[in-house]
Amino acid sequence: MGKIEIWRQEGVDPVLSEMSWERDMLTRGTEQHDKRNEGTTAAKTATGQSILRKFVKRAEEAIELMQAGVNRPRVERTAKGTLVVVPADTLAMVALRVIIDRTCTVPEPDVGSPYATVSRLIGQAVETELNYRHWLTSSNDEAKAYAKEKGIATPSSFAERKVADLGVTERSIRQWRETIKELTEYKWSDLSEFYCGDTLLQCVVSAIPEGFEVHTPWRTGKPVKCVRMIPSFLDEFHDRESRNAMIQPIRLPMLTVPQKWSSM
Repeated sequence: MGKIEIWRQEGVDPVLSEMSWERDMLTRGTEQHDKRNEGTTAAKTATGQSILRKFVKRAEEAIELMQAGVNRPRVERTAKGTLVVVPADTLAMVALRVIIDRTCTVPEPDVGSPYATVSRLIGQAVETELNYRHWLTSSNDEAKAYAKEKGIATPSSFAERKVADLGVTERSIRQWRETIKELTEYKWSDLSEFYCGDTLLQCVVSAIPEGFEVHTPWRTGKPVKCVRMIPSFLDEFHDRESRNAMIQPIRLPMLTVPQKWSSM
């Protein structure tokens, strides 16, 4: 309130006062935007959501091709099973969220994050998603009704449909059911998490070459396999976030009478 009183003093140019006030509105709006996003992952920001919508379909198609290649009569009881029992669109969304978070908000964006770390994080996220879907149809009636209402594909129904599409035997379907039970009732090993995440990470990077890449920089005297966001793509990400902050000012009353447009 003190600023308004100073700007309204006699002898102060009202146009300059208005310009100062507008700059203050933008500054306070940016601060509000940053505070709102404090603690928010990169994938949950407005720009992150835009990237997800833009690329999730391409990632989904790459994962579907991978799933179609999993054609074997006997299914191993490891996290390999999740590469088929979870729908491709869900796997694409889960993997993309982790990759955006681990390549955008890191201490050294030009280096990125260790490949093995990102792979395990994707595997853990898929494990959580799988357990959630299993819980929806194995707990109370309310959860089952919710899954049915929302059309959420459950591991058992999706897996059986995929196995049927592959044309395998009833024995294999029984093995799939045992695999699903094991995947949803026991904690995955680090190797299982890595295998699942590694496969999905390869699918996403190959589907979106202009967004992400795998490289091997030298760190502490040795090469380390990392995944990063392409530098030009990362710059665009931060530019868009800056613009988003600028277009959300704290709206306050004007100090001068609005002038007619002169550019039309």
